[in-house]
Formats: sequence, C-alpha cells, structure tokens
Amino acid sequence: MGNQSTFNLTALECIDLGVEHANANDFEGARAYFEAAVEIAPEAVEGYSNLGSALQALNKHEGAIDVYTQALGIDPNHIISLYCRAVSFSYLGEWEEAERDYSQVLQLDPGFARAYMGRGYVWKHLGEYDLALQNLDDFLDKTGVEDAMLVPQVMQWKEEIQNIPQVGKNISLDDLFDQAMREVEAGNGTTAISIYSEILDREPASVEALANRANVYAAISDFRMALIDIRQAIELDSSIPILYFNRGNIYQDLGEITKAKADYQQAIEMDPEIVGAWAQLGKLKEIQGPGSGLNDLERALELDPYHAESLLIRSRYHVNHQQYSLGLNDLILAADIDPEAPEIFDLLDEIMSHYDEQVRQKPSDPFVYISRAKVFHRIGRDQDALTDWNYAVKLDSDNPLLLHGRGNLYLDTEQFMHALDDFDKAIELDDQNMDFFLDRASALISLGRPDQAMENIDHAISMAPDKSSYHLFRGTLNRMRAFYGEAIKDLTQAIHLGENGSQVYFERGMSYLGTSQLEEAAEDFEQTLMREESAEVRYDCGLTYLYLGKFEEALLHLDRAIELIPDYADALADRGWIYLRQGKIEQALDDFNYAIQIQPDAFGPWAFRSELYFLQEAWGEAIMDVSRALLRDPEWIPGYKMKGIAYFQIQKYREAHNALHQYLHKNREISPEEEAEIKEMILACGNAI
Repeated sequence: MGNQSTFNLTALECIDLGVEHANANDFEGARAYFEAAVEIAPEAVEGYSNLGSALQALNKHEGAIDVYTQALGIDPNHIISLYCRAVSFSYLGEWEEAERDYSQVLQLDPGFARAYMGRGYVWKHLGEYDLALQNLDDFLDKTGVEDAMLVPQVMQWKEEIQNIPQVGKNISLDDLFDQAMREVEAGNGTTAISIYSEILDREPASVEALANRANVYAAISDFRMALIDIRQAIELDSSIPILYFNRGNIYQDLGEITKAKADYQQAIEMDPEIVGAWAQLGKLKEIQGPGSGLNDLERALELDPYHAESLLIRSRYHVNHQQYSLGLNDLILAADIDPEAPEIFDLLDEIMSHYDEQVRQKPSDPFVYISRAKVFHRIGRDQDALTDWNYAVKLDSDNPLLLHGRGNLYLDTEQFMHALDDFDKAIELDDQNMDFFLDRASALISLGRPDQAMENIDHAISMAPDKSSYHLFRGTLNRMRAFYGEAIKDLTQAIHLGENGSQVYFERGMSYLGTSQLEEAAEDFEQTLMREESAEVRYDCGLTYLYLGKFEEALLHLDRAIELIPDYADALADRGWIYLRQGKIEQALDDFNYAIQIQPDAFGPWAFRSELYFLQEAWGEAIMDVSRALLRDPEWIPGYKMKGIAYFQIQKYREAHNALHQYLHKNREISPEEEAEIKEMILACGNAI
C-alpha cells in the first residue's frame, strides 16, 4: 500500500464505500465513489487502483488501462496497478503490452503466482508455447489456497498448448488443418498462423497451407506477409484460379490496381464462374472509366443475382446514364442485402432529385408518384411516401396494383387496419392475384387473427400448389402457432420446390427444436448459417448443441454470437454454464457477472451463478443468488433445494426447513429415495430449531 497520509478522511471514506459497493457487485456505484476519491486526493495511488478495478468489472478495459497508467505515473512500481493493467491489456488482445507489465510485476515480486498465470496466457497467444508452459508450471508451483479455483483453468490451457504441435504432440496434418480453421473461426489469427507454420515445417510444399495462411495474414492486415505466401503458393501450383483471385484482392488492398486487374482476369480465364473476380474486375474498370466495367458486372450478377457490391456499381452506372428506374431497382435490392453500404445514400439523393423533377413535369402520372414514394420509404420518410401513394391512388382509384402497393406501405409502417382495407379492396377488384391474399394474411397475423390468415394462405396454395414461397409462409405461420409437425411438412415441401434461402432452413430448424429433434435442428441451423450469419442463429445453433451435450460445438457458436453482439446476455449465460461444466470457474463467473450486469432482470444468469457458488461451497453467495433467481421465476424447483441445503450448511435451520418443505411441496416428480433424504434433512432442521 502507498503512504496513507496522502489521503484526507473523506477520500478514505469514499474508498471504503466504494469497496462496499464493489463487494455487493454494484460496480457503477463503486466507480462513482472511487472517482470521488481520485478527485479529492489526486496524488494517492490507491484511488486510481480501485477505480481501475471497478472499470475492469464493468468490462471497460480501455478506461481501466488509462487509470492504471495514471496510478503508475505516481508510483511506477505499484504492483497491483501493473498486474491489473496487464489483465486489461490481455482482454484487449494487446499481448506485447501485457507481457511487459506481467514481467515487471515478477521482477518486483517473483512469488506473485497469478502474474505467472497471466504471462503464460499471453505467451500462449503469442505462439511462444515453451515459455507459456514454463509460466503456467511456475503458477502451479507457487499457487496457494486462495488461487486454487484457478488451477482447472491453467490445466485446460496446458492441455490446449500440448495439443499444438510446436511442443511435440504428434497429430495428423488433417487435424492440424481442422485446428487452424477453428482458431480462424474463433478470431485467433496469430494462433492459426502458428499452426499453418507448423504444417509448412512438416510439408513445405503445401499449397493449401500457404493459401490459408495468406488469407489469415490478409485478415489481420499484414498484406506484406500475405503477398509472400500467396506468391509462393502460385509458384508451387499455377493451375488453381482462386489463388489468382486471392492475390488480386491483396494487390487491391495494397493499391496496386494494374496487378490486381491482371490477376482477376487470369482467374476468370481459368474459371469463368468466379463471381468475385468478375465483380472486382468490373469495380476496378468502373473506377477507371464509367461504363467500361458494365459487362463484367452483368456477368457477376448472372452468376449471383444478390451480389450487393455489383448491384451498387451497376446502380451508379444506371444513374449516371439517367436510367433512374433501373438504378432504383438495383439500389433497393443492394440495400436489402447490405444496408450499411456507404454508397447507398449518395445514390438515393441523386435519384430523389430526379423524381422530384419528374413530379413537377408529370403531375398526372400516378407511377411517377409511386417511384418517388419508394425512395421516400427507403430513406425513412414514410409520411411523405404515404402522401405520394395516396395521390397515386386518387389518380387511379380502381387499379388493384396501386391499392395493393399502398397496403404494403401501411403494412411496413404498422398501420395494419389500413393495410387490411387496401388488400380487401384489391381482392374485390382482382381475386386471381395470389400475392394479394398472402399480404392480407400478413396483415391479419399482425392484427392477432392467425386463423383468418391461415385461410388466406390455404387459398393461395390451393390456387398455386407449386409456389415454394407460399409453403414457406404457411410453414412459418404454423411454427409461430407451435404446430411444429405441420410446419416441418410445409417447410420441407418449400425446399423440395426450390426454396433455398436462409429463412426456410431457420424456420424448419426452429420447428425441429420444438419437436425435440435436436440433430435435425442443428443441421438446419448450420444450413442457415451457410447462407446468412446472424448472432441469433448462432445462439440457437449453440443452444441446440448444448442440449445435445456437444459442448465444444456449442462453444464455437456461442463465442461467435458474442463476438457479433458483445452484450448478448443469453449467450453469455449459456456459455458460462458450459464453462462451469468444464471446470473453467473464472471464465464462467466472468460470463455470469457480465450477463447479470447487462440484463439484471433475467432469471438464467442468477440461477447459473448460484449453482457455481453452490459448487464452490460459497453458501452465502449461493443463497443470495438463488433468492434473486426465485424472485424472477418462483417455479424454479431446484432452487428451493439448493437454498435449503445452503441454509443447512450455515446452520440457519428454520430457513433451511422452510426452503426444503417448499421443494417437497412443489416437486411432483421426486423419487422415493430423494424424498426420504429431504424429509430426513427437514427432521434434522426441526430438531435443531
């Protein structure tokens, strides 16, 4: 500790209050008190050190690093600040900085066991596996009782390292490739590069390893190393077209456009169906001369009609040539595929200016208003869009297509009764257009009338039984109504008829999940992810593997879901549950704490963390968390048993008696053996009261 005389009494009180809040897991409250302490006594290192700890608990590691750096400006040898800053550097993947701080800690205190553990973790990520193992062994040699719960994590890391070939475990090349791919999917680029390097040590002429390592180097923006690898791969085998495409991408990232174009052309000559090569070649030609890349873009879109970048480049071409309707069509489709593309808004402004002029020139043409309405809707000006649709309908009130179009705008803007009125009128004018019935079904679903919606879908399917999208719609509605068997039939039929997008596999996967056909559900979620990735589907897939007891597969998907949405509380809680089963106590606790911080009203994280505390025999913490979980779900029957046992262990027999009695009362499926055991414990409580 530093010299406490530098504190005045108020600063000390702030720190004490902050510690009390931190001990109660109120880290925001703790942070406020520690910030006050720092303001009162800016020369005292303890205020900064405690503030850094609160920021770490709030997962604000960049802020924690700044605070610990301030502490070290006061006392460069403050061990706790050095150690904690190293921890935050590790969380951010700043391995060299973390290693520097851990090493300084160990120079100051060679017996600091956790610093060996942290430095071992850093060396593991830097690919220095011998050093990593030595540091982890040093931790195991020096650890005391207070660090015992960290031992399973260290043993897990040692096992992972021993499976990496640099430390001598002999595994096949196929296994190494699989391991490298898992590291890539987990975002561990440096580890993947180390594994590919080991493959190349064994088999220097492996084109696949060189190409894959080049891709990883490119992904971490080390284009120089990527270029070295891809050139060597091409020297070894110049007959693989994708290698030229990949090298073209690297040249483009390096700004060497002429070389990039040459490689894309070479890839196309060798394999005319490489969509990306056509698209990138067209893009580069368009940059150099408008219109010169159009044929290449058309070819890319023939091969893949939903290639967003090609659509946007072609939209720009059409706008430049005053073909605004064609440009708008491409733009809308591209925006549906990639709504974050920066080119979208510039193109919209130009197209809007054109339609404003068209309205001035053709005030009696309803389709001019419709075109402008589509642009308004795309940029979120829905009231302006509705004004234009109303005027178009006024100009041609007996046109069912106009009524149907306005109905869809009402549907998009959640004005469901207005949408239903327009769809009804459109069907009165034309009862042969099945899309009118399907959109009316959508409005009825939104109005909470699923039976009437189903009648409309059934009618559409009776008129067009081979329309795959109709079966997809009905299958989706059946899944929403929990008619899972019927949903599976319709969705399977939709696939049979040619529906092949992500939605049909997702809906069928959810339906299989509803019927507890877990293997089938997992397969369909994997199919969904092959077509379109989202955090939600990653979570559903991970949860399915968890139910199947396939924890490693579950972790891959949950990790990715959390990577996509770092504040995904459900995914954090379930990942923590798996870590708990694997004995990774610290990682489980981190996930539970963060999930509770994000979503304090959720049941799961409290229940899972209570189980962790129960297994650790931290009875007081277990009781608090079980109580919080039961407040959120009073029908969580195992909680009453855990609560009763925990109270029994701390000799609060009246509370134990009440909780165990509730467990017996609520548990309708208790075995005779367990019932006898609980009754015996209740009797013991009664005797002790």
